Amino acid sequence: MIEVDRFDLEVMLSEEAVEAAGVKAAEVLAEENGRKWAKVAIPLLGDRIRCAIDDELAAFDPLSVFAQCWSKWSELAAIPAGKRTHVRLGKHVIEHDFLPALSFRLGPMVSDPIEFTLTVQAEIESVELKVVDRHITRVGGGKCNMGATLKYADQKICGSGALCSYRIPGDYRFKNPIRIAGPRGGADTC
Repeated sequence: MIEVDRFDLEVMLSEEAVEAAGVKAAEVLAEENGRKWAKVAIPLLGDRIRCAIDDELAAFDPLSVFAQCWSKWSELAAIPAGKRTHVRLGKHVIEHDFLPALSFRLGPMVSDPIEFTLTVQAEIESVELKVVDRHITRVGGGKCNMGATLKYADQKICGSGALCSYRIPGDYRFKNPIRIAGPRGGADTC
């Protein structure tokens, strides 16, 4: 199996930006749980947030997320059952949200979870899909540019907006093929 490039968290979300997220989270802790939380939490939050985000990205299989999106497109939904075909998709954008949440313990007290939204954006130049019996079974080579932003509630905390280039492998086979949505499909956006 070909391995997909690992997302470079350091490029997408700088250390300074994640530290700023830590300060914001400490403010929330202080507001909700009292000042003593802020004194303890500020030095720890940057690293904890980075670890939580990194855990989310480590578990993120970009091609499976992309294929889930593509499976809802009307272009693929029009393919009849039993047919084998290749479909080339042109330039398009996909966004996916992760929801890392952090809690802190201070002695016997535990804070309420602090929930963030980590949005990964991908601009895909083009990609080829192999479809067998209304399932996406393989993804052919392509290229995409990706970036990330981190938000707390509706407020953007960090994210440069800069997109980094990643390769889509030349032949990636899904262990569990992705089922294509019903005959009407959905919107051709994600």
